[in-house]
Formats: sequence, structure tokens, C-alpha cells
Amino acid sequence: MTKNKNTSIRLGDDLMPLIDQYAIFVGSVRSKVIREILMEGLFQKTKYVQFQRLQDYLAKREAFSIFGKCEKCDSVDNIGFFHIDGDINNNAANNLVTLCISCMGTFEKFRLMKNLKEKFVEWFFN
Repeated sequence: MTKNKNTSIRLGDDLMPLIDQYAIFVGSVRSKVIREILMEGLFQKTKYVQFQRLQDYLAKREAFSIFGKCEKCDSVDNIGFFHIDGDINNNAANNLVTLCISCMGTFEKFRLMKNLKEKFVEWFFN
């Protein structure tokens, strides 16, 4: 089990007044604001990396043209195109994924209505 340890970080002199002003504005303390900023930044970086993986995957997919099978499970039965952003009018290559009916159903159960693209990336790469 890991013990909580205090860690010190060094922030530039120009950032501290901004953080202090923001802490007053939101009614919080400096340490909590810094922690929230770090957590949000790491969360955004993680999401960026996941979306970059999707973009890289889609580029490779276009190059090798593997539309004859499900891109999730490699099934060749009951294949169809799935619109990643949920917009059936957006037929851009980076918005279409070839999935079988079974994988489409599995994803529909997995996703929540908000953040559809984010949920697709999480489901597809896990």
C-alpha cells in the first residue's frame, strides 16, 4: 500500500499570482487549485493521446483498406459502417469504422449518449 507523500512542485513567479487570484475567485485554497489544474491537464493529455491513437489507426486503415472485415473482432459476417461521431451524414473516412452487427451492439450497450467519440475510443482500444 502506498503512503501519501507531499510533493513539491516549482511554479514560475508569474503563475502564482494567477493561481492565487483564481483560488479567491472560486473560493478555494491554492493547493487544491493546483491539484485540480494538474489533474485536468493530465486528463486532457490522456484523452489527446487516445484520440491521436485513433487518428493514427484510421490513417493506417485507409492505407491498407481493410473494409472487408470487422475492425474490432475480424468477423466477416454482417458487416456495416459505424459513424464514430453518431452523425450518419458525416461520411468522412476518419468517421467511418467497419464493424459487424455484434460489435455494433456491444458498443451501443457500452456508450453513454454524451462524449460519443470519447466512449468509442475507450471501447475500441480496450
